[in-house]
Amino acid sequence: MFCPEPRQRSPNVSPASTSTVESPFKKGDAVIYPQHGAGRVVAVEKRTIGDVERQYLVIELELQDLRVWVPCDEAEQVGVREPTPKDELDDLFELLSDHDVRIPSNFSRRMKNNQSRMNDGDVWQLAEVVRNLAIRRSKKHLSPSEKTLYAHARNLLVAELALSMGKSHEKAEAAIDERLPEPGEDG
Repeated sequence: MFCPEPRQRSPNVSPASTSTVESPFKKGDAVIYPQHGAGRVVAVEKRTIGDVERQYLVIELELQDLRVWVPCDEAEQVGVREPTPKDELDDLFELLSDHDVRIPSNFSRRMKNNQSRMNDGDVWQLAEVVRNLAIRRSKKHLSPSEKTLYAHARNLLVAELALSMGKSHEKAEAAIDERLPEPGEDG
């Protein structure tokens, strides 16, 4: 449900109908938008598209020069959520530190698993992708597509953890790096 501009509702909506769903977020809230990462709600505004008036969260994304409008009544459905609570960070860092995992050797299976986890929007799944690709990178080379996926997943995780920790991106990145294996010679 990513849309730079609000989309028009399907024609089966009655004319002049209104959607006045209370937003779970307010202006200034930090949020996580799946596949695009950390952002901030800069406004909650009503817009009329066709004959339908709806409330939208206006989110400015941190990692991209991008602003998205998400219908308030669909925010949860598309995966907009709060950043990871501080009390879960130790468990998340423990997951990153667990290097004794089985990683499929088949490239297409690995990519499918990792992309599926990335699309989920869950920080735990994202952390698994980062950890698993870091482990693979420490033992064998990553393919160009895996390198791209790793960089993207890592950026998303750093941005979220920086918000959750209340620290800079550099400090969040250092906290992640100290828990991941060192890159191999090709890494």
